[in-house]
Amino acid sequence: MISTRDIKRKIRTVRNLQQMCRAMKTVSLVKLQKAEARLAAARPYAAGMARGLARLAAALEEEAAVGPVPHGNGAGTGEKAVAVITSDKGLCGGYNSSILRRAQQEAKDAGVIAVGRKGERFFRRRGFHIIDSLSPLGSEPTFAQVASFADGIARRVEGKEISSLSAVHGRFLHGTRSEVAVRFLLPVEKMEEEVILEPPPREMAQLLLRRHLRAALYAAVLEGSASEHGARVAAMTAASDNAEEMIHDLVMDYNKARQASITKELTEIVGSAEALR
Repeated sequence: MISTRDIKRKIRTVRNLQQMCRAMKTVSLVKLQKAEARLAAARPYAAGMARGLARLAAALEEEAAVGPVPHGNGAGTGEKAVAVITSDKGLCGGYNSSILRRAQQEAKDAGVIAVGRKGERFFRRRGFHIIDSLSPLGSEPTFAQVASFADGIARRVEGKEISSLSAVHGRFLHGTRSEVAVRFLLPVEKMEEEVILEPPPREMAQLLLRRHLRAALYAAVLEGSASEHGARVAAMTAASDNAEEMIHDLVMDYNKARQASITKELTEIVGSAEALR
């Protein structure tokens, strides 16, 4: 039977792990609140840029212009690309694994644009074609960091190296809830609407394409960041609760072992006393 000393050592170890999990949960809660605020500010701008580019795509088609904006069925001759947005670190439950499972399906006949260390390592080990990567991403990604990366992707689109682009990332819902989302960034779906464009569509195409990719990728990164922190809060909460249950079981085992030890000593004392009579 395990000794009371070993049980006490296990209890101390589990309590130390529980304290670490609670500290990580607190840190992740603070980061989650910041990520939610940044995401709420970025969503409207990204949606507005997507609508603007959709109107521009319709105008370009009316002018029978190919332009640098892939739209409708007239995408370029380059390869398909999938941007996979993951975290740099683990300890966030099944957040990364669920994204990578879906990304593998999307990237069967496409190149991978890896955003985040986990995704980059995953696809490099499996021999996927990595078009570009942004790693490490950091726990609080900035717009400047994502914008320069998005400009590189835009140059590939303009050079017809990339014909279509989609993003696989975690979509933040609320609290600690999120889901895996696949968002198609290019080609742009046309929006049939009566609009007046100034300057002409040809002159606006390149500028709006870059702004669209900047805004869309930044919003997707923020969605993933908030989802990651929410998943880590949930994982650390579960870990703390499991540690509490384990401590309770170990305390029960300690009391039983101590009681058995006392009973054994009393039995030995009584037996010795009977033998001396």
